[in-house]
Amino acid sequence: MYMNSIVLLKFMESANYIGFFGDTVNILLISLGLLLICIELFIPGGIAGAIGCCIVFLTILFRTNSLSDFFIVLFMVTLIAIGICCLIWRIIPKEIRNRTLYLQTDLSKKEGYSPAPERGGYLNQEGVTKSILRPSGKIQIGSEILDAQAEQAFIEAGKPVIVIGVEGSQLIVRELL
Repeated sequence: MYMNSIVLLKFMESANYIGFFGDTVNILLISLGLLLICIELFIPGGIAGAIGCCIVFLTILFRTNSLSDFFIVLFMVTLIAIGICCLIWRIIPKEIRNRTLYLQTDLSKKEGYSPAPERGGYLNQEGVTKSILRPSGKIQIGSEILDAQAEQAFIEAGKPVIVIGVEGSQLIVRELL
């Protein structure tokens, strides 16, 4: 890994003295970096984007003479990268973009999906904790064992509780004193 970086650095230093070839190498390296950044938009994972950013950053850093030139060129390359990404986004058909970026499955009962049951009917009912609630655990109301969360720190097992609220499929309980 480090050897590749040293070889690239030496190649870029020697390319600066060659003249036209040095400019060509810089253009090719920046293009490669921008291409990797664009690939990152469609194949997420971070590796291609990080490598692309490093290539662009280092190419600009080694080519500029002063820090102000570096930031000006970096700003221009950033604008160009945004423009290229927008252009690629416009060129790719909408159907392909939607198919690759959005979930296409339908979460219906017919396909086996069932949402969490509504627990509003348990509001203000009393039960007993079956496990320690730290802050969540199991309680029993009648013959049913349900998930619950303690309103405050924790409640020991076997203590009487009352349901004071519902969050999703979990009951919020308070210990009865």
